Amino acid sequence: MNNEKNEASERPTDAEKYGWALQLIQFEVQRHSLVFGTFLLVETVLLGALVSAFKDGSEQIFWGGAVIGILLVIVSVISTVYLRSFFLLRIEQAKRFEDDTGFITQGQLLYEGGKVGALKINALVRFFRPARTSYAIMIAFAIAFAGTLALKIAADHSTPPIAGSHYRHLLWSDRHRGS
Repeated sequence: MNNEKNEASERPTDAEKYGWALQLIQFEVQRHSLVFGTFLLVETVLLGALVSAFKDGSEQIFWGGAVIGILLVIVSVISTVYLRSFFLLRIEQAKRFEDDTGFITQGQLLYEGGKVGALKINALVRFFRPARTSYAIMIAFAIAFAGTLALKIAADHSTPPIAGSHYRHLLWSDRHRGS
């Protein structure tokens, strides 16, 4: 009997479990921010290098960079979906132990367009919430990498530009002129 009493007193309370769940939510947010920021930095630097390689006519660097860029976008989307799943799991876990304060529940109400006290987030702002904007950034990078590939393919198969064109260096390299 004494042993059962000790086991019961050693079990964490709902308040302790709620605190742990909030710490896990914070961890998931930080982890997602770190991973997303890393991908964003790498994709930005790679896109700059890709444009330089395109301008300088470095074929292997350009093609390799473009393919790596598209693969990075795919991996960043997969990582974001994975990390977001854990974030949402931690929120559900915290809701199980939430007390009368309603931190998580009120946040969800605000997220869904409800009103909490004097606060309400309008529909346009809610539409551009972080999850959507992070996917939009990834789509923008995918379009940029695919666009540079399309521009390169078009440049390799185009006819010579008119004399004096300001875009000659972009669309027509020396190898097309027979030099």
